[in-house]
Amino acid sequence: APCATSGLPAREALFFKPEERYYNRSAVTIARWSANEKYISEEGGKSGKELKRIEAVIKSVAPQVELPGNLHKLEKKFKDLNWLSVIHADGNGLGQIFLKFDEYIGLKEEEGDPRAYIDKYRRFSLSLDVCTVNAAGQALENLRKRFRAVEEEKANRQGDGHIPGEIPVVPLVLGGDDLTVLCDGQYALKFVYDFLTQFEKETGSITGHDYLKEDAEGQPLLIDGQTVFELLRGIIPEIAERAFDVPRLGICAGVALVKPHFPFHQAYTLAKKLLDSAKHVKKNVRSQSKDEPYPCSALDYHILYDSTASRLEGIRDRLKSDGQTTWLYARPYVVSNISDEYPANDWLKWRKWSELEKRVAVMLAKDKDDEHKRKLPNSQLHSLREALFLGKDEADARTRLVNHRYKDQGFDKLLCDTKAETLFFEEKRDGHGGHATHFLDALDIVEFRKGEEEKDGKLRDKPGSAAAAQPTTSE
Repeated sequence: APCATSGLPAREALFFKPEERYYNRSAVTIARWSANEKYISEEGGKSGKELKRIEAVIKSVAPQVELPGNLHKLEKKFKDLNWLSVIHADGNGLGQIFLKFDEYIGLKEEEGDPRAYIDKYRRFSLSLDVCTVNAAGQALENLRKRFRAVEEEKANRQGDGHIPGEIPVVPLVLGGDDLTVLCDGQYALKFVYDFLTQFEKETGSITGHDYLKEDAEGQPLLIDGQTVFELLRGIIPEIAERAFDVPRLGICAGVALVKPHFPFHQAYTLAKKLLDSAKHVKKNVRSQSKDEPYPCSALDYHILYDSTASRLEGIRDRLKSDGQTTWLYARPYVVSNISDEYPANDWLKWRKWSELEKRVAVMLAKDKDDEHKRKLPNSQLHSLREALFLGKDEADARTRLVNHRYKDQGFDKLLCDTKAETLFFEEKRDGHGGHATHFLDALDIVEFRKGEEEKDGKLRDKPGSAAAAQPTTSE
């Protein structure tokens, strides 16, 4: 039997007190747990100094955010947790920057000042850390408002008045340009979008509520006579401008949506593969002035309905038809708003986040005469889903029938070509041409946009949960 957490062969079944049940554990897992008795304490899950540090850091930038602390508390506190997301995010182009750091800070190797190199390296690294923490704090605060609006609505409907103080998120890694969190799957995609877009803004100009203002005794934290904000402001734009001709950085994320008790190591591996897929943006969106990736951010996601196939390669192979020349997905999607500064190429044109959001909004739109009924019936949408796997011709035939009946309900907004009445756009992959579609990407996540609703053809936060305006940059 496999170990419940590592996937390695199990050595014995150990009793886990918080859940009052036995779990199969491998020799490796048992050794790790034995090395840290706190890990298998009555509270369960990750605990100890590291998690407290993460929570303290988040509190410093998002003081209203309350977190459950670990996965066991998350599942115990939120009984209706139907889907769990494993989110893994990582910056773009950082490897290239560090390889040529002396060049980008204006130091010649033969006559460069070692101290100047070290100082700027330190400033750049600290600045990355602050940007990541600030972006995570803003995204968590936005999630808190959406979550609270949903819970208030539910409490009013049920009449019990109970609203949880915590939000359904457990951060595992936060620092540098890395973020790894567990999150209620129904809030995950908007959270990731908020984090990626805010990270871009932070690298362009750090907001003033960074978490390095004071030392452990509460005294102003000064480095070389300067506050941290004074020290860090401008270092990332300076280096990014020299590296990419744009004064900011990009970041990508993978989002694996799984059932709560799905093995973590498999979910994390899938999230990592989805992150790698999102990073294909570096190959397809290139700088106009030099042969370097253009700084932008992207995400890829997958909802794992069938746990028998958890490898991304196998999953994506199933999403093809017509002899593998029709791809039933368009992922990854670019979340950066770069239309004004970067001319859209064929790859980018169809992979803007707005293309996906527009289609989700159409599918979520409510009937004006019945708020409990959607304009586009689920039966019609799922009929089209079935047709996609039969090939482009069959899908196009059904699309024309549905479009004729539901054009006034906004179905035509799902089309890539209204004249040809098709859900597909032309695509070239692996050296040969074919077609791809956004339809399945949008249909899959319609039920994963909790705290949002369609309004005027766009997705908006529910009333009372409007995300706070992005913080202004401190001067």
